[in-house]
Amino acid sequence: MKRFFYLLRLSCSSAWNRRGTLGLVILSVVFSTMLLLGIEKARTQIKENFIQALSGTDLVVGSKTGEIQLILFSIFHLGELPASIDYSSAEALIQNKDVAWTIPLSMGDSHRGYPVVATNESFYDHYQYSLGKKIALVSGKAPEGLFDVCLGSEVARNLGYNLGTKIVLSHGLDSNKDDPTTINYSSHAEKELNDPGHAASHEAGEHGHGGHHAHDQFPFTVTGILAPTGTPIDRSIYVQLGAIEAIHIGWVSGVQVSDIKVTAKDLDRFDLHPKKLTCVLVGLKHKHLIFRVKQEIEATKDEPLIATIPSVVMDEIWRMIGTSERILLLISAFVTMTGLASLAAVILAGLGERRRELAILRSVGARPLDILTLLLSEGLLLVLTGVILGTLILYALIGILAPALVDKYGILFHLDFPTVNEWYFILGICIAGCLASLIPAIRAYKFSLSDGLNVTV
Repeated sequence: MKRFFYLLRLSCSSAWNRRGTLGLVILSVVFSTMLLLGIEKARTQIKENFIQALSGTDLVVGSKTGEIQLILFSIFHLGELPASIDYSSAEALIQNKDVAWTIPLSMGDSHRGYPVVATNESFYDHYQYSLGKKIALVSGKAPEGLFDVCLGSEVARNLGYNLGTKIVLSHGLDSNKDDPTTINYSSHAEKELNDPGHAASHEAGEHGHGGHHAHDQFPFTVTGILAPTGTPIDRSIYVQLGAIEAIHIGWVSGVQVSDIKVTAKDLDRFDLHPKKLTCVLVGLKHKHLIFRVKQEIEATKDEPLIATIPSVVMDEIWRMIGTSERILLLISAFVTMTGLASLAAVILAGLGERRRELAILRSVGARPLDILTLLLSEGLLLVLTGVILGTLILYALIGILAPALVDKYGILFHLDFPTVNEWYFILGICIAGCLASLIPAIRAYKFSLSDGLNVTV
């Protein structure tokens, strides 16, 4: 053992004397480690953010349609709008003795490409994401008045909206947020509302691009901005259920059948109680009742409904779209192999210069096994240094950049202890580094004393 520690100290001294060249090798291992672990952590976090975009909700109840379609639209606002369900169905759900809470959601309108979601105070009380985190407001308050609106963080940032800004909703789902060649009539109406001196270039009530009608007779006021969540919440706009009923007075089945202009003063004589919903999020008192309640909901005769378990469906969706993550891991693995190959190449190239050094060690009593140990320990030292530095730098960057990542790109990173997979990757890099060092070590092992003392130039 004493001999081993002596060789290890000798290896450290030798490496320090060649620190310039070996420093570049360590740097390549550092970048390889950061890339491999970074992609693994990003893959894990993106998958978790996707599956945990809706956390704590046991069932999503909607019209009898495909489960994937219901989840994609109601949670991620993707795909086609499913058929609506009666509000009475949502009222019946809350009467179920096994149901703790419900969150009604109504969708179908938009604002400059961002979806508008109508809900009630239950959304702010019970909606959870990312393993039980509750949504919070970074400024302002949740909607209280009929035409109050709360914005997701990405909406507020991209559109430059602040508290008190007046906005106009458009009928229909418009996916075009930033096309400068497209006329956005709701945007013109907002300029008139927020800047009285602005002269609009269109007649109020005119249809916008793609047939998206601007509900400019009922402007909304921004009263709250939600904190970033890394979920579709950041890209959504939230209003009250009654507000959706108000702006669609004179509309039947999504079509405007009356040209009569209704103002906010006339709303007292209308019933603004919601009549249709897109879906209802359901939280149960006890998780083990989920399948029984699911069967009860789907067996109701009042209206054909489907009760979807969101975690199961989102996991299925991820398996369908998760091929890219494996490609990224494969690319990072090749980059890591390239870094380790450079380690072997540098040590191997240096043997020509070190043959006399190794021969002198042999002449003073070093055994061939000692030479093998010396070269292996040197390679392992370089790999361990690179892996440790790469891991520490990666976690430091995550800690520093995490708030910006969730705010700018919607990727929520948790600064957690390395996962089992990450430990496997770290161990794999160390083992691969040892194997890469074994090639020059075996060659040095075969050097003979006479070969080392009679080097030809």
